[in-house]
Amino acid sequence: MAWFVICFKRAWLLGLASAFLSSVVHAQTALTLWPTTCVTLQEGRQCHAQVQIQWQLQQAEAVCLYLDEQLLQCWAEASRGEWQWSFADTRTRLLSLRRMLPDGVPAETLATGKVEVSWVQDTHKKRLWRRF
Repeated sequence: MAWFVICFKRAWLLGLASAFLSSVVHAQTALTLWPTTCVTLQEGRQCHAQVQIQWQLQQAEAVCLYLDEQLLQCWAEASRGEWQWSFADTRTRLLSLRRMLPDGVPAETLATGKVEVSWVQDTHKKRLWRRF
């Protein structure tokens, strides 16, 4: 009976390990952004940054980079790519790497990343003094 428990534990651990490894293999799409945070002086002011974007796929295919729903850049049959983006916005923006169908229509999203906008001073802060 003890050998059955030991065999069952080993089989369970092997099954768990293979499930983990298969999820790692399928998750080979990587989208890297730098910097991921843009800091401006006050809320509502436009933040500016040069964002470096790199991506890598497990196999070569046609992909495009989108800013929300706006097309930024496409690559045909590539397994990796780099792109530089001049970020200028007042709010956090989402980037997505999407697989393209042969007719040029975007299909599934392969990876996402975002550039967050933060600020140093709060515009809603009350002033503690007044000038007369």
